[in-house]
Amino acid sequence: MVLHHFIGYKGQPVKFVKGGVKSILITQEIRTGRKTVTKVSGLEHFMIDVDGFGQEIQVLCASSVAITPLVGASPKLNLREVMVQGPQLKNVTAVLQEKGVPKKHVEFLDKTSKKK
Repeated sequence: MVLHHFIGYKGQPVKFVKGGVKSILITQEIRTGRKTVTKVSGLEHFMIDVDGFGQEIQVLCASSVAITPLVGASPKLNLREVMVQGPQLKNVTAVLQEKGVPKKHVEFLDKTSKKK
């Protein structure tokens, strides 16, 4: 039996997708010095407009947002990643839940912990 699922979002037609549901990945990491950024990838799997999501986060967090192609992904897939300045984990998860993404399909990765 092959896994499949349907995805639909506010006024858009329902999309049939093979395979299991892929999660949205939220990563916090430290850039040069002590600058923390929050990266969000996998929004396309839930039919969320990446540009609209970036603008919404930028207004909500009052911080800089950059949208770049996802590193390591095929250019044919057109997968993109949103990078938000600062530790914005709570704001990003709040917007995702507002858009209807279940919490069980959101994964967190924290790379800001100090190494011994």
